[in-house]
Amino acid sequence: MFAVAALVQSVELALKAALAEIHAALIYENIDNPKRTVTIATATNRLVSKHIGNHEFTDKDRKRLERAIQIRNDLTHSDFSVNLSQIEANFHEVFAFLAEFNRRAFSITMDEIVDPAHLVDFLENRKHH
Repeated sequence: MFAVAALVQSVELALKAALAEIHAALIYENIDNPKRTVTIATATNRLVSKHIGNHEFTDKDRKRLERAIQIRNDLTHSDFSVNLSQIEANFHEVFAFLAEFNRRAFSITMDEIVDPAHLVDFLENRKHH
């Protein structure tokens, strides 16, 4: 469970890092009163804005982001019933989004972040879900 929450947090931080590369103030909900940072949804909206980020997110990206938000909300705000197979499948989908976003936004591949041996194990595990 904690790995899923950490992965969703990683997605949020990656989106905020992309905004910060454009301008540091963009990570805040209210740029005139910089106290609270943006949500995944707000970060995504700013990144796709032609006036701000001009990033493109596919329908698959958007579904993965929506799933990430739902997972975090379920873990944080409600009674979360554990379905391990579903959690693993969702983890892989969110991880795939994060890997692709990091590649497109920062020119970073996952094997630069994750030990390649662990990445192979992770991808092998994915084949079973």
